[in-house]
Amino acid sequence: MGQIASLGGALASGTGIIGNAANTLISSAQSSNELSNLKSQQNLEQEQQQTNTNAQLQQIELQSQQDEQDRLKALKSAVAKQRAAFGASGVSSSDSGSASAVVTGYLNDSNSEKSQNEKTNNLKKQALTDSLNQTKQKNLLELSEKENENKWSNLFNISSIL
Repeated sequence: MGQIASLGGALASGTGIIGNAANTLISSAQSSNELSNLKSQQNLEQEQQQTNTNAQLQQIELQSQQDEQDRLKALKSAVAKQRAAFGASGVSSSDSGSASAVVTGYLNDSNSEKSQNEKTNNLKKQALTDSLNQTKQKNLLELSEKENENKWSNLFNISSIL
């Protein structure tokens, strides 16, 4: 009979088994809400980063196209100037081995520049993509850690009721 009275007293004061169970449920609901908020925040941040990354990738592509146009324009201008200089000096730019070698040198230099620009742009694109992937991995890890923390907390709270 004394145990029933102490249990009744514990129930009346909001402590004991019922109080602990209520606190456990409240804690679990708060943890679930925190987890949901974290997911929402991470999704929003990922969407923003994806939008920024896409804009930067597009800017790199546009700049690459402009650089290619500039490179071709400079190549045509250099070849035209050299041919004019050959013509002024009486050297035929189509028959002369030296003239052909100079023009070929311009083409080789221009192609090297193009290759270097492509490598640089690919590295920039890869860095942006890597950054986005790292953020996704970080978010997944953070979410997983929070879920595990909640599981352990709930387990501890349940074991304290018993």
